[in-house]
Amino acid sequence: MAKESVYSSLGESKKSFMSWQLRTILVTMVGYALFYFVRKNFSLAMPGLTAEYGISNKSFGWIIFAGSLVYGFSRFINGYVVDRIKGRIVMAVGLLLCALANFAFGYGADFSVLVTGQKGGPQMVEFLILVMGVTIILNQYFQGMGYPPCARILPHWIHPSELATKMSVWNCSHSIGASLAH
Repeated sequence: MAKESVYSSLGESKKSFMSWQLRTILVTMVGYALFYFVRKNFSLAMPGLTAEYGISNKSFGWIIFAGSLVYGFSRFINGYVVDRIKGRIVMAVGLLLCALANFAFGYGADFSVLVTGQKGGPQMVEFLILVMGVTIILNQYFQGMGYPPCARILPHWIHPSELATKMSVWNCSHSIGASLAH
């Protein structure tokens, strides 16, 4: 089905609709790219954390494992939430909470020193691992607030005959966000 015939029933509002369709696709692409951007921070920080604090790959593995489970669970739960609350609200709140979790992660060592009263040593490192685990798991839950809104919003703006093509273009937001993090 040609693009002209798909949207011809819109009449004079076709130009406005197409403009809003493009804006919606671009905004959700940028938003989802940002979710991927903040998702990659932990893997980039791991070598430095190992070098500075001696944190083992086993500890990182458990954090990543728990975070992955929470992320999958979060996508399921947030799909339900998006069906009841506007997708743009869920996506905006998710991005804000991801930013806050990443901000907290950046101060994990300072917080661990403050709580333990030690600038190093096993007690401080154990507490740092706990702080990192909690912030990463929270971040992963908030990450799960990214895709469900997009899956809900985009089909409202894209005709079924174009959905696969335009969603394929939209899907490159994963790669954009991940590449910006590196």
